[in-house]
Amino acid sequence: MTQRLTIGITAAVSRPVTVSFPAVPSADRMRRSVLDALPMHLIVDDVHGLPAWRRHLAVHLAEEVRQHLMARE
Repeated sequence: MTQRLTIGITAAVSRPVTVSFPAVPSADRMRRSVLDALPMHLIVDDVHGLPAWRRHLAVHLAEEVRQHLMARE
């Protein structure tokens, strides 16, 4: 079964960012899409985490969602 997937990034960004796919993408496509949609200037820089770390974490968590959906198919 093909599933539409939309990832919303709302924490530690100056505005919400969404990335949508018509079906669960490959790991590489997911990573590239999240990185493209999340430029460094949108990410909060404060004592709780550097923008590079927050961006890395966004990609990591999106990949966890992708893997969970792949396991269900």
